[in-house]
Parts: sequence; structure tokens; C-alpha cells
Amino acid sequence: YIYRRMQIVRFFETNDAIFDCTWNEMNENQLASACGDGSVKLWDLQTKDAFPIQSYHEHMQEVSSVDWNVVSKRSFLTASHDGTVKLWDPTSPRSLRTFQEHAQVHSFMHFANIFIQHNNIA
Repeated sequence: YIYRRMQIVRFFETNDAIFDCTWNEMNENQLASACGDGSVKLWDLQTKDAFPIQSYHEHMQEVSSVDWNVVSKRSFLTASHDGTVKLWDPTSPRSLRTFQEHAQVHSFMHFANIFIQHNNIA
């Protein structure tokens, strides 16, 4: 067993907890985070400052889960304790779509593939 120390590449400060984060498979320097203040933040490791490149504030309660679209990989989904699931495109300042009929969804690591197929998101 070889123990290797993890090297910190970058760090970002936030005002609240981060409940989930996910790397963008289309851009290895981007990650999205689900935050306790209800925001969703898009980070880029190549930026020189400690600020997100995009910060979304549409959920009414904490965001508990985030995952990139497994089909198109150009968009991502978030789930919140407000009972909504939102579809995002990193190039858009607002969510593309809100799904309110999924009130019991707070985390969707295994649910994301079924959700995407059921709602015809590509």
C-alpha cells in the first residue's frame, strides 16, 4: 500500500456549505456545485481569482444535488429541498427548465439517467 498525499490544485471560498459537486466531462477545468444557500455555482480552475464564473440563484431552498447530463454533457441538473429539479446550460444566465412535479427528489445520483430519459432531455 502506497500512501500519496493529495495536492490541492485550487480552492474556492463559499458563504455556505457545498452539498454536492460534479466535474464537466466536456471541460476538465469546470465543475458545478450545489450550495446550502440555494445557489448553484459554476467554477473554472483556469481563472486567476476565487470567484465562480457563473452563479445561479433560482432555487428557494438549499440545493442538495447536481449532476451533468449524461446524454448531451452540455447541460446539468440540480435538485433542491424546495421540491424542484432545474435544467441548466452553462452559457445561459437562467435555468432552461424547471420540473416541479418531482417534489420528493432531493438527490438524484442514480435518478439522473431515468429522469433525463423520462423527460426527453438531450
